[in-house]
Order: sequence, then structure tokens, then C-alpha cells
Amino acid sequence: MHCHCPFVYLSYFKARRSNMRRTIVCLLVLSGLLACGEDLRPSSKDLEGLWKSECVSPGPGQGIRLSFDIGRNNWTLDYDVYGDTACANANLRIHIEGPYELGKASEALAGAREARFGFGTRTLTAQHQGAATFVEQTCGISGLEPGSARDFAGGCAALGVYPISECMWDYDIVRLEGDVLSFGMRPTDNNMCTPDKRPTQSGIPLRRQP
Repeated sequence: MHCHCPFVYLSYFKARRSNMRRTIVCLLVLSGLLACGEDLRPSSKDLEGLWKSECVSPGPGQGIRLSFDIGRNNWTLDYDVYGDTACANANLRIHIEGPYELGKASEALAGAREARFGFGTRTLTAQHQGAATFVEQTCGISGLEPGSARDFAGGCAALGVYPISECMWDYDIVRLEGDVLSFGMRPTDNNMCTPDKRPTQSGIPLRRQP
């Protein structure tokens, strides 16, 4: 005579459910750890150092050269504008300093990472009197002295430079391949002031300096 004890079966199913719950919890914890440990590149440590571009011509008779000094959470940029395609005759320098933050991996460009770069201070230096006169007439600024940095936080609409009060961050991407760093390709209106303006392609390459 067999005795079918319902309490034995109940204990068995309770044990199975308990094991299943433990398995599910372990899987969730493991997936969370993997997500938290995602190895995003480039990191701020990867970006630390000096970076410079070659002379780049954005148009006939013009040249620009970019020099970045990037720390663990801050950045500086010297944006030099020249009156020739060989970057021999300097006209203007725009100097920018501020914080930066790295975000998630870019969904638009493989190997890139989202970032945003803040504008703490921005100055402009006219390298000669002709450049000073040009800026004064174009931007409505008076009293520029060649060779002296002038606060440029207010920007200049004609040059595509937005006031810091209206555009405190550039929403960008960064991509590092070996010793070559690229930020995003800037739009023609230079507006990267909101996340929806973030570039989807790489821009001017910069090479790490010794």
C-alpha cells in the first residue's frame, strides 16, 4: 500500500521554486555587474595630454590649427586662425577653458563615445592690427589691442561663436585610434549647444604630442 503524502510533494516544489529564484537573482546580479563594468573607451585617462592638429584649410586663403590640453576632468583649447592655407600668418587665437564629461558609447559612430565640453572661460587675441580691426567691425567690439587676450564670453554671431550664457556646453563625441584623437565634425552653423545637435561623424584628427 502506497501512501501519497501531499506534504512531501509540497516541500519538493517549494525547494525547486527556491532554487529557481536564487538562479534568477544570480543572473540579474551578474548582468548588472557586467553592465556596470562595461569598458568604455576612450576614458578620461586615455584623453589626458597634449593634442594638436595639422594645418587645416576650411576655405580659400584660410587655415586653422587646434591645440588641446586635456586633464582628467578639464580641457583647454587654442583655436588659431591664419590668413593662409599654410598656417604661416596668424590672425586670431580663441582660447577656451572648462570642464568636460564623458558619457555612454555613441550609437551613431562605432568606437566613439558621447561627451560634453563646458565653456568656463573664453578669450580672443588679435595677432595684429588688421585682425583687431576686422573683429571690431565684424563683432561690434571696440578697443582690441593686438597681442592682448580679451574676454570673449559674449561671443560673436557673425563668427558663429555663441554667448556662453546661451551655450554653456558643446555636446560632442570623442574617438581615439592609437595616438589619433577625433572630436565630432562641427556643423556649418557651429551649433552643438544641445544633445540633439551632437555630431555623428568624426572631425579634424589630432595627434598626441610627446
